[in-house]
Amino acid sequence: MVYCKTKREAVWDLLDDRKARAEIMDLICRSIFFMTRLTRTPIASDVAPIIIDILDALSQSIGVRDMEDRIVIPGITHDDIAAMAKTTRPTASRTLQALERRGILDLGRRQIVVLKPEDLKRKPWA
Repeated sequence: MVYCKTKREAVWDLLDDRKARAEIMDLICRSIFFMTRLTRTPIASDVAPIIIDILDALSQSIGVRDMEDRIVIPGITHDDIAAMAKTTRPTASRTLQALERRGILDLGRRQIVVLKPEDLKRKPWA
């Protein structure tokens, strides 16, 4: 006998999965925020160094190298980066787009591809 889920059961499974994902993302955000605060004194007017540190930590913790030696950070949005950096989404987006214009990042839908991982350590905001 084959069991088929009802719509209600499928929706509940989806909600449960989202809750688990949200809890995992919250844990990652808190730990990365804590690590970046230990290593760097925040500059109030310039969040680029903080966002660079967050991207570096994400690429080392959850990043996956692809065949072209790029690092893919899956499931991360501009909102997530803004929350980790304790800034607004537009500010985080401007910083990420500036890094994309410099050829360091490629911004995709719910993922960030670090094209040049070594450039994250070279202070590309300077």
